[in-house]
Parts: sequence; structure tokens; C-alpha cells
Amino acid sequence: MHILAALVGLFSAAAALAGLKAGDSIVLLLAGVGFLCAFTTYRAADDLNLSANLRAIFAAETVIFGIIFLIDQIGLWPPSLRIMPSPKACH
Repeated sequence: MHILAALVGLFSAAAALAGLKAGDSIVLLLAGVGFLCAFTTYRAADDLNLSANLRAIFAAETVIFGIIFLIDQIGLWPPSLRIMPSPKACH
């Protein structure tokens, strides 16, 4: 769990830097929530119950989906992977 907490902390630091550079408050909010998640994941290392497992799952989701969000926010997401608009949106 300590390694996962460190990964969440590193992701949060990267999100904070990206948010400060872009001036985007949503990315800064993601960084703050990530730091909170890193703290709770670090504290869950000694627990062996369902709550600790759920915190680990949430930490992994934060890193995986947060990286995808950051890539999109800084403009590096490939256009071929963008979601197509619905036919109603085209009219």
C-alpha cells in the first residue's frame, strides 16, 4: 500500500504542476483530492479490512483515470480516440 500511496502522491504532484502551469482550477482540485487519497491510502497500509481494500481500489482509479484526464487537459489525447458526437448534436 505504501507504493500505491507514493504513486498517488506523484500523480497528485504532476497534476498540481499541470494545474498551476495551465491555471486550471479543476486540475488543481484533482491534485488536492489526489493528495488526500494518497494520505488515506498510506494510512490504510496497516488495516486488513474491506475499508482498506476500497481505499486501494479508489487510489488506483484516481491514478489511472486521472492520468487520462491530465493527458486530455494538456492537449495530448489523440483526436482519433475522442468520442464522436451523437447524430442529434450534428443537426
